[in-house]
Amino acid sequence: MGDRYIWGVQLLVEDVPGAKRWLCENLFFVEEDHKGMICLRNGNFRLVLREDKEHLADKYGPDDMCLGFRHIALETHDIEAAIAYCESRGLNLQLGENGGPRYSGKVYGTGMNYFNIISGYGFTIEVSQKLHKKIPPNRTPICGLEHVGLQVSDLSAAIQFYENLGFTACFDPVVNHVDGHTILCCMVAAGETVIEIYKFHDLPELSVQRHPVIERLILGGNDYLSGTALERVKFMEEKACTI
Repeated sequence: MGDRYIWGVQLLVEDVPGAKRWLCENLFFVEEDHKGMICLRNGNFRLVLREDKEHLADKYGPDDMCLGFRHIALETHDIEAAIAYCESRGLNLQLGENGGPRYSGKVYGTGMNYFNIISGYGFTIEVSQKLHKKIPPNRTPICGLEHVGLQVSDLSAAIQFYENLGFTACFDPVVNHVDGHTILCCMVAAGETVIEIYKFHDLPELSVQRHPVIERLILGGNDYLSGTALERVKFMEEKACTI
């Protein structure tokens, strides 16, 4: 299969010019020339914006319970500086109870700090900082992809699916207890790019995103790009990537 990595993500949005302007003005994306597509780049990561002409995209908030790709997490080397920057831009943030970052325990052994940005264009951007290793400072407080978040109904099968595509589990699945819920979580990596796969263990069957805003992953490797097909994957009951 070659060396795989997440080249980018395609988003389904109604207001492409507005989303493009918001991402470039606030989150350090710049437009990149790719024929036939609107493509924005931040560090090692690209967003491709596709117009939702028929207004089909699902209207789920970041805390709604549904299956599929749920968020894009950009990386920071200084979570407090990233929060301060976003507040200075007047962005709509979801923070911890004390006004600082939220905490996701046990992942990578030490947990992660993060917060959410509600875009207003149908997608959520998470900003996260690993705690198990020091990230070199960047020119900007938010730079590149940390992970893409994927909520599933069968964690083991999902991990196996992405391992078959060339991803590797970063650690054994961990169990966290958040807001009365039991959450199973694992990260799978391809190169420096990561998918966070998680399941709410205590919840009944969840709804499926029929027209997800995070429409597809675009995988790269060995000088090729491969868009992911929007196929049904039985173990997740969602639109997920296949080559």
